[in-house]
Amino acid sequence: MPNNQKILFRRTIKNFSKVMTGKAVGALMALAYLALAARGLGPDGLGIIILIHSYMIMFTRIISFKSYDIIVKYGADSISSNNFSDFQELVKFTFLLDFFGAIVGIIIGTSIVRFWGSHFGIPENSTTIAAIYCILIFSNITDTTTGILRISDRFDLVAILATVEPIVRLIGVSIAFYQDASWQVYLLAWFVARIFYCAISLIITIRELLKKNYLCSFTFSTPNLSHRWPKIWRFSWSSNFYGTVNSIGIQLTTLVVGSSIGTSGAALFKIAQEVAEASAKAAQTFGTALYPELARLVSSKIGVKEIKSVVNKTVKSSLTFGVLFTTVLIFSGHFLLGGIFGAEFVGAHEVMVVLSIGTTILLATFPYEAAVYSIGKPHIAFFIKLTATIVQLSALVLMLGAFGLLGAGYAIVLSSSLSAILLASITRINLNDN
Repeated sequence: MPNNQKILFRRTIKNFSKVMTGKAVGALMALAYLALAARGLGPDGLGIIILIHSYMIMFTRIISFKSYDIIVKYGADSISSNNFSDFQELVKFTFLLDFFGAIVGIIIGTSIVRFWGSHFGIPENSTTIAAIYCILIFSNITDTTTGILRISDRFDLVAILATVEPIVRLIGVSIAFYQDASWQVYLLAWFVARIFYCAISLIITIRELLKKNYLCSFTFSTPNLSHRWPKIWRFSWSSNFYGTVNSIGIQLTTLVVGSSIGTSGAALFKIAQEVAEASAKAAQTFGTALYPELARLVSSKIGVKEIKSVVNKTVKSSLTFGVLFTTVLIFSGHFLLGGIFGAEFVGAHEVMVVLSIGTTILLATFPYEAAVYSIGKPHIAFFIKLTATIVQLSALVLMLGAFGLLGAGYAIVLSSSLSAILLASITRINLNDN
């Protein structure tokens, strides 16, 4: 392996280890509070929370411009050249995108759920609470804070932040469980945890900006970036469209399951999805650590040829991990679901295995996504994700009726396969062109 690749991998693994430590702690806590909520509420009560939260997350991602990707892509040059003025303009730009996007999202999200929430599987008597919960769409401002920490190489802080929401949520859910509270109290724990995460994220990021003197000579003037980065709006909208389509593919699937099968079906599907996608979360975390390194290679003007080799090695490692994880779920899934969540959730085993197969296939896409973003072509990822999502939702409608809950898993496997094939082939062509 060339020396540049060794340095890149060492730094990526180091950053990945930091973030993954936080993610692992957060995942264990998430497993704990989901288990408590599942045992305290049963499939129906947990299903209502899942549907309301999924609806909020869907709109949060729809209005998101994935500002963390914008900052990493366009901030690499500014940071490396100590051009803090340009970096400040970039941060102001992404923060304004997040802020105004959140306002639009809250207005639209609350309006739709208030009058048509039942079409998403949310019970009629819960739509008002769901509308209030949509205030959390404002949490998308943490996209900018995450981008700042990544470009500043503060993955240790990213790891710490990854534990904030699960810790607060676990505390709240534990109180609700031992008080034998209603599902509304559990949902309040979800709500408060998100608020804590946003507040602490802002505090930590501002402190980091001040510490590194990135805010020197800061002004509140409106940023005009067209002369600095002419393609930034194209990149931003491509990121937004990609996030929108990706969120629809993930969250809308849960909402469609809830609408078709009921709240208990949504709970079973979400539990299966949470366990099955553990490997994907690990790979996606690695992708977030890999992307800044690839962006630096592109920025250096010497590393584009090395990206393909790096991506290939990452894909092989990801797929190996996914196959091993799926094998474990096949043989131990029943015991895992019954022991942690209760006997009522053992029925999620089959769909969990199918979802894990789909996730294993999808693992191949994360390194390719990092590559196309690093060379400034997020529209490739968007069009592929759009195609795969259309196929997934079309298949979902047909397969839910034919196979029930298992049909949702089949639809995701089909979508993941298409996405992996298209992204791998098209990304390779574009890397060769560079």
